[in-house]
Parts: sequence; structure tokens; C-alpha cells
Amino acid sequence: MYEENEMNFGLPDFMQAGFSLDSTDELGWPDMNVPNKLGLVQAIHRKTSIQRLCLIKPKHELPPNTGPKEVRSLVRQLTKCDHANVLYLHEALEDQSHLYFMYEQYSCVTLQSVLETQWNQEDIVQIARECAAATAFAASLNLLHLSWTLDHVLIPASRLKNPLLCKVFGFGLMGVIINDTSNSDHLCWAPECIERFHHVGPNGFLQKVE
Repeated sequence: MYEENEMNFGLPDFMQAGFSLDSTDELGWPDMNVPNKLGLVQAIHRKTSIQRLCLIKPKHELPPNTGPKEVRSLVRQLTKCDHANVLYLHEALEDQSHLYFMYEQYSCVTLQSVLETQWNQEDIVQIARECAAATAFAASLNLLHLSWTLDHVLIPASRLKNPLLCKVFGFGLMGVIINDTSNSDHLCWAPECIERFHHVGPNGFLQKVE
């Protein structure tokens, strides 16, 4: 295990990459489930003004067996997961105490938040097809999903009455970046995750099934 002040995963430095976290208030989010439940925050490049959705993970909260090799391997796989229905990871950065996963900017709401919208059967079938396409593509890269909650299916904020091109967030994070199962999210694990991992001990951590 690394001590927190010694952790170095060989990723580009967050500040040197030119990004800053954006202090956008609640009015800047079409759906507060995106920051509150998915943990995504806004980041902006200081020179180019390019925006990203950023997942921040404290290094001391990483699973016990996660080291630089595992993180860099995950980042390589995630940057290959370039599919229309997957929220795309552009790069991963770090500083002394945190990892920053820089996803594409996407003005969206979660499927959970718009369940009461009057969609027709064709719209619902299309969303199901797009989620299946995202899952199949990620599986071809051996990327598992964190948890299949409705919050992980992102709908364009501009197409609420006629959903088009949804994106799925969360592929590849389980077991490498996140394995805390102390909340109820594990009830929504995808079947392939249940097959490869099992719940061990009272501390709510996962152990990979060899």
C-alpha cells in the first residue's frame, strides 16, 4: 500500500494540464442527480475553456489492491470505450491526493429524474436498445459496469420530450476505483459483476473471484 503523500500513478498532473474545477451553482445543472448521485462535477480548461464532467476520487479511498498498474490499465481501456451510447473518458489526471477522470461534457438529466415524462413505447424501446449497445461495446473491451441504476442512464437535457442518444456512465470503475458496497447500490449490480465478484466481510468491500 502507498502512503497518501507518496501516491503517484504516473498520470498527468491536474493543474499542469490546465484544468480548474468550476464552481457552477445549482442553476447550472439540468439535473442535480448528476453531481449528487453520480459524483460528477464541472471542470473547465483555463486557456481553451473546454468543459469536462469530472469524477474525483481521493486516493486514500481506492480499494486496497489498486496501484498504478491497475489504474493506468483501466484508463487505457476506458479511453478505448468510444461509443455513441457511452459517456466518453478523454483522460485521467492526478494530484498528490486525488484522481480526476475527465469525461466528455454532456448537458443531461438522469433517466431516474424523468420517469414521469410521457414517452411513447418507441422511445422506451430505443433507450433500451442504446443501453444494450453500450453494454455490448463495453463488454467487448472487458469493461464491467458499476451498477445499473436509472441514474446511470443519461438523457440529453434538450430532448426530454423525444429522447435521443442516451449515454451510460460508470463502466469499468468497479473493483479498481470503487468497491465500497456499504450502500444499496450493490442491489443493482449487473449480472456479469455478480459473476466476477463476491461480497466479503463486514467492511463492505469486494474481492475478485479468480
